Amino acid sequence: MNTFRVLHLITTIEKGGAEHAISTLALAQVEAGYEVTVMPLKGKAELKEYLEESDVNVNLSLIGKSLYKQVKLLRKFPDEGLVIHAHLPRSEILARLVWGKGRVVFTRHNSERFIPNGNKSLSRWLSRWVTQSAHVIAISEAVRDFIFDAKEVGSESKVSVIHYGYKRRYPRIEPKRPNRHRHAIENNLQLGTVSRLAAQKNIPLLINLARHLLNNKAKFSLSIVGDGPDKSNLELLSKNLGLENNVHFLGRLKDVSGFLNRLDIFLLTSNYEGFGLVLLEAIDHGLPIIAANTSAIPEVLGREHPGLFTAGDVVSLEKKVNEFLNQPELREWCIDYQHRRLAEFTVSRYFELHQLIYKEVLEGNLG
Repeated sequence: MNTFRVLHLITTIEKGGAEHAISTLALAQVEAGYEVTVMPLKGKAELKEYLEESDVNVNLSLIGKSLYKQVKLLRKFPDEGLVIHAHLPRSEILARLVWGKGRVVFTRHNSERFIPNGNKSLSRWLSRWVTQSAHVIAISEAVRDFIFDAKEVGSESKVSVIHYGYKRRYPRIEPKRPNRHRHAIENNLQLGTVSRLAAQKNIPLLINLARHLLNNKAKFSLSIVGDGPDKSNLELLSKNLGLENNVHFLGRLKDVSGFLNRLDIFLLTSNYEGFGLVLLEAIDHGLPIIAANTSAIPEVLGREHPGLFTAGDVVSLEKKVNEFLNQPELREWCIDYQHRRLAEFTVSRYFELHQLIYKEVLEGNLG
């Protein structure tokens, strides 16, 4: 069997890293002749039009329903010869309740517990129950190692690593020449990130960097695209440090590409990442990246990447910024290195590795 019927069950289809990765996979599957349905459980259907333009079926019948009603509706879904692929905890629980053990493919998208802020023992038990005798896909080696170390999968489950695939959207552009910014003190350096405003992303470290740069009389702008539960606290922190003229919270933008094109350096200060799809977007825009040397980030960027800094350390972060400003050859080498890395995350490989797992699941060859 070379083509499949696939149901992607996902918590939301709002714009985010996991959601965009699943969309990329769904579009590749449709192109290969699959019949693909995406079913979100809640939230705004932000990616609906984008998916449907490529003939992905988007079924919104579960949105706004109780868990009980969602279970009833899914049990009516024709599942003969169907691959059920669940993403993110709420969808995983629902799939397990409806189809039982061993029927569902699960993808883990982050290096965190199944219940991130809950009891560890309960999280472990629930995760192992959900994935019992199932095929689990980890989006990075870091995620795989985390779920094994946290004992959130049992020995009867099979775990594979499949990195996200990325479809290049922009032609290779001439790198921005760093001699425009030989010294931040003389230029308006454009720094920025795209991030959910949550504890995982360690945005306070970026704000602390801004304070250091301002104290050193640098002329710069730090722009932060994204929203999240920590937004108010982060804005207050920035204000209390007198950074209102330098740090800008832009919220969620429709045109992230336009934003990235205005930057000189892209920053990612996360405490951990399951993958970090935004890194590939920044590479695609020809931006040099400075990012925390933790979890999946060096796995994506490469362990020889010149922009890796010690996670959580503002001195190390500031040092990297200054290195990129004052060493034009380092910045250019970084951009070339990143484009070579980007070539490793192809959509074709992403698709083909999933196809192998789907075939195995349908044929019942998990052992």
